[in-house]
Amino acid sequence: MANTVHDLARLTIGTDSRCMRLSRLAISLIMVVVLMVLQAFLLISVNKLLCQSAVEHIRNLYSDYEVQMYHNHTVQLWTGFHRGIPGYFDPMQFNKFSAGDRQNLCQLPLSHAKYLSSILFVWTLTCFIELRLIIYQTIQVLFATPTVPSMSQALASTETPHEVEVVGLTLAVKALIGLLVLLPRYICILVLVWLGCRWLTATPCLGDVLLNGLALEFILVLKNLLYESFASKRSRLVVERTKFQPVDKFERATYRSFSGSIFWVVMAVTFVYAYVFYLQQVLPAYRWDIHPVCSSE
Repeated sequence: MANTVHDLARLTIGTDSRCMRLSRLAISLIMVVVLMVLQAFLLISVNKLLCQSAVEHIRNLYSDYEVQMYHNHTVQLWTGFHRGIPGYFDPMQFNKFSAGDRQNLCQLPLSHAKYLSSILFVWTLTCFIELRLIIYQTIQVLFATPTVPSMSQALASTETPHEVEVVGLTLAVKALIGLLVLLPRYICILVLVWLGCRWLTATPCLGDVLLNGLALEFILVLKNLLYESFASKRSRLVVERTKFQPVDKFERATYRSFSGSIFWVVMAVTFVYAYVFYLQQVLPAYRWDIHPVCSSE
């Protein structure tokens, strides 16, 4: 954002290095498009190639478990899989599964709700940190920054040498930043929260749950990776020396200022609890009947 705003302002005012600034502006926009396409491709690929197959596998495994453990006294869900009717559960049926099947069943994340919830909490909190940053940048750029008629009024010098402050943006530039930078980040982070929780819940091995969470974080930090890899030294200097106005220039030590971080933690805990026990659709109508037989082995 800083590079784009800085170059647009200089081009509007007039500059001797017009071609260079146009080239840098084009490169910045190309990097944004590349990031959007790459993140979309990775999200679609993870869902199609990894998540869907994991969900299908875990649904088949649990459906067979329900049929066996409830002596075929089951109901069929809208997904086509079976769930046992309460009152017919027979723990002794668990021994009829092979050793491999018993191990696979006991490795299902939903059979270890506390472990799964802790991993999902860390993942959700990681995503919420990014979401919090995006919300702050949205308020900072689109609302806290005044709207000006021309980008020639966008920058102002500060007391620090070579440093400028963004004191205004045109409506067109705000729309450009909102649609090309901020909106895709909102979509990406919300999809990542949902996809991450779904894939981690469907992971058929407890050891892989943590590893898959680390793999998902790669998509989250992809923008930082591209910036560190392709941004020139000059572009980084421009970013460092171009400051947007803070949302609260003089923030008092109030209850609201201290409770902001706690709010996101509470939101993460609430979301994870609701997801694990009510919202997850990896195993709809999950009976919570695997852990008792696994813990008794």
